[in-house]
Amino acid sequence: MPVYLFSYEAENVGSSGGQRWLTEDHQRRLIDAAVDAQRGLRCRCFAAAAERGRFQVLVAWEDGRDARDLRRRIGRELEGAMRGEFGGAAWLSSVGSRTRLRNRPQFDHVIRRIADGAPLAWVAGRGFTLQPAPLAKAG
Repeated sequence: MPVYLFSYEAENVGSSGGQRWLTEDHQRRLIDAAVDAQRGLRCRCFAAAAERGRFQVLVAWEDGRDARDLRRRIGRELEGAMRGEFGGAAWLSSVGSRTRLRNRPQFDHVIRRIADGAPLAWVAGRGFTLQPAPLAKAG
């Protein structure tokens, strides 16, 4: 069963090429959409994490589908959810990555990194975690 970490970058918008930042509401919607998509896409979502400029999802599937194709299909589901709730143009760019996890230690490491490091994360069996924002230094 292939296991991959797919990542998606927030889309650059406007003529200046500024990046569209994902708010906490946007991040939560992306995570919900990834979890909701697993049944229709016949894959299992183990974890998802969102930051201001990036979204990641850890998935596995049992058939012979190509990882690039599944990443694209998940991306379409995410885009549809974002446009349906928030409107607007593209939310995620075609830029991103796919990383195959080849063993249990890699899998466990990614789960820990997602659960403990992302500002907003979801892990199967644990639910949502929200990391507090860092405190501003007094100046």
